[in-house]
Amino acid sequence: MITLGITVLFFVALTILAKAKVKQKTKELQYLNYNLKDQVNIEISKRMHHEKLFYEQKKFADMGQMIGSISHQWRQPLNSIYIISQNIQDEWRDGETYVQDHEDQFKKQADIIHHM
Repeated sequence: MITLGITVLFFVALTILAKAKVKQKTKELQYLNYNLKDQVNIEISKRMHHEKLFYEQKKFADMGQMIGSISHQWRQPLNSIYIISQNIQDEWRDGETYVQDHEDQFKKQADIIHHM
C-alpha cells in the first residue's frame, strides 16, 4: 500500500510538473508568435515602402524617356526648318532673287511648323 501511495504521489507530482512545463512552453510559444506577427508587419511595411519607391523611380524614368522622345520629335523638324532658312539666306546672299523655289521652301517650312 505504501508503495502504491508513493507511486501515485510520484505520478501526481510528475503530472503537475508536466502541466507546469506545458504552461511555460505555451507562454513561450505565444510570446514568439506575438513577436513573429510584429516582425511580419514590420517587413510588410518595409516591402510596401520599397515598392512605392520603386514605382516612383519607374514613373520618373518613364517620364524621362517620354521627354527625350518629345525633344527628339521637336529637334528634327526644327533642324529641317533651320536648314531651309540657311539655304534661302545663302541664295539671297549670293544675289539670287526671289523665285518660285523659295515659295516652295517657305511652304515646306509652314508645313513642318504646322505639323509640330
